[in-house]
Amino acid sequence: MVYRGYVDEPRNTDHAWLETSVFHMHCPPEIAKRLKLEAGDDAMAAMWFDIGLENPDIYPPHQAWIGEVAKALLQGA
Repeated sequence: MVYRGYVDEPRNTDHAWLETSVFHMHCPPEIAKRLKLEAGDDAMAAMWFDIGLENPDIYPPHQAWIGEVAKALLQGA
């Protein structure tokens, strides 16, 4: 698990807010190709991507979590 909790984002109000759970799953490409990803009713899409990928379509808090995973991988964690 990379993160679990509150997400600071524009849709939050005093009466409703977003919380999320973020997981990192590392697997070889040949395994990833066989795993079918489907977005749930709370997401528009689900996808595999390389940790180093710059993707402007990823919401900013997610970019930070991806950066944390990349840093840990570089440190050998």
